[in-house]
Amino acid sequence: MQLSDLSVRRPVFSAVIAILLCIVGVVGYLSLSVREYPDTDPPIVSVETILSLIHI
Repeated sequence: MQLSDLSVRRPVFSAVIAILLCIVGVVGYLSLSVREYPDTDPPIVSVETILSLIHI
């Protein structure tokens, strides 16, 4: 039996399996840990303009 046949014959079963896979994915993502965080500074952007009011 192929996955498409199963999904057509039992749509509630395939929906429950999809929801369970999403929940397992979210739990797995949240349980990941980072051993070392790099020491980085946030980027800073500086813009400087000069306004000239002299008309010749």
